[in-house]
Amino acid sequence: MTSETISKTIRDLSNQLVNNWPLYSFVTSNPLSGLEDRPFDEAIREMRKYLDMDGYPSANAFEQVWKRGEIDGAILQQQLQIRGITFTPAESLEMMY
Repeated sequence: MTSETISKTIRDLSNQLVNNWPLYSFVTSNPLSGLEDRPFDEAIREMRKYLDMDGYPSANAFEQVWKRGEIDGAILQQQLQIRGITFTPAESLEMMY
């Protein structure tokens, strides 16, 4: 890595950190702050350059909220269909494992 690349990386990251500082609690800080104008996938890719983060909940986390009824199955099925996905929500969850 060149010093110019390192400097650019530090500048880019500092722009994101300023939005999240000081961190009183990780839960209350959005690591994607400042990237809200971008599509979610793009924002995740950008932050992966600087943070060791997946960006998406695990299959287990999805399963837990599904079982608690926190995901509306009808809305999820509708969104899957809109995107041309023919699997049911349950089948989709199984494929995540």
